[in-house]
Amino acid sequence: QDVRNRRLFILQGMLGFSAGSLTTGVFLTGFLLLLGMSNLLIGLLTSVGSWALLLSLVSSFVVERVVHRKRLLVLVLLLFRLFTTLPVFLPALLGFGPHAGKLAAAMIIIGYAVNTVNTTDLPVFMMDSLPEAGRAKFVYTRMTYIRIANTVLSLGAGSVLDLLGREYGGFLVIFSLAMVAGMVEVFLLAGIKGDSVRRSRRISWPEFRRRLPEPFAHPRYRAFLFFSLGFFFFHFAAVSYVPLYQYKYLHLSYLTITLYNTAIFILMILLTRVWSSVEQRIGQRRVLVASASLMAMDFVVYGFLTPGTLWLLPVSVLIAGTGGAGFWACILPYRYNLMPKEGKSIFEAWNGTLFAIAGLCGALAGGWLQQVLPAVDAGWLSFSPFQLIFLGAGGMALLSVRVFDRVEKGK
Repeated sequence: QDVRNRRLFILQGMLGFSAGSLTTGVFLTGFLLLLGMSNLLIGLLTSVGSWALLLSLVSSFVVERVVHRKRLLVLVLLLFRLFTTLPVFLPALLGFGPHAGKLAAAMIIIGYAVNTVNTTDLPVFMMDSLPEAGRAKFVYTRMTYIRIANTVLSLGAGSVLDLLGREYGGFLVIFSLAMVAGMVEVFLLAGIKGDSVRRSRRISWPEFRRRLPEPFAHPRYRAFLFFSLGFFFFHFAAVSYVPLYQYKYLHLSYLTITLYNTAIFILMILLTRVWSSVEQRIGQRRVLVASASLMAMDFVVYGFLTPGTLWLLPVSVLIAGTGGAGFWACILPYRYNLMPKEGKSIFEAWNGTLFAIAGLCGALAGGWLQQVLPAVDAGWLSFSPFQLIFLGAGGMALLSVRVFDRVEKGK
């Protein structure tokens, strides 16, 4: 049963992350531009997966009150995939006017709001469904397969959009493919078996309310939460607008953007197991700090990236791929190992809530700064508002990592 569950979680992750990549990032950006949306609204919608997590605390109570947790997760996943893929059909029904744009935005937001149940409990459900021995190593293995699937599917999707001339028909194909992948993902999640599919008991409202502040009484988890809040605020101030900057201001084709992302994914695939070996030697905290620092450095590179300095793209690939390979594989087992045996969803909900606050405030700050920052001519290079945001966000994210590292060393 353990082997079967591992395989199902790997396949579910491959299809789920692939469906997500086809309905976010540059693909969602291109579709929203087709609907005539503003830069700020595009930035907010491309980062909705982060700020919708403001509902995580509410979701955690729902999660803790439902005994058959797997049924809830499967239903939520089904609704999420439908709400994030069906908007592509709205222009065919309503045209490309403001009504289609508003309804598409509402559906996407509702989908991510509902999905906070899954983001709160699905990672914990997966970890609970696996034996403790080899659990962390499995996360790295699963991430390797996810990145392989993402690479292949994203490269194909980018090629399709460029071949179809970035027209509406291309988005119909891409989002329909995401819908099919999402439906298979739902089926795979429904196949997970074991004691973890049901909760041993439900938490009452008084108990839930009493335990709500518990994560902040845990010194190491509290430090992680504040690190997450600071780091991801600066992360989303920049990353929310990277696809827009690539597409609209660097004038990169879908295929070029996809090749860029593919190169990052390939590097992440090659280095995921390397980071796993490094973690066994130096520990999770050091891996988290090192990989987060590299992710922040990538924004510094973007601060110097213009249509005339596109030779920096390979540098970005090297830094982003190396950092991302360790960071996204390490952060889940790191915080999971800090949680107590019971009430994990409350800990995960606080993580999601602060992540959401960081995502929403970061995206809003990035959009606002685009309007108020002037272009700066340094003589040897001109810096647009976008570049200034990237430089500032990268520098402050590095500072957040440094503070977290010093606090953790002192514990």
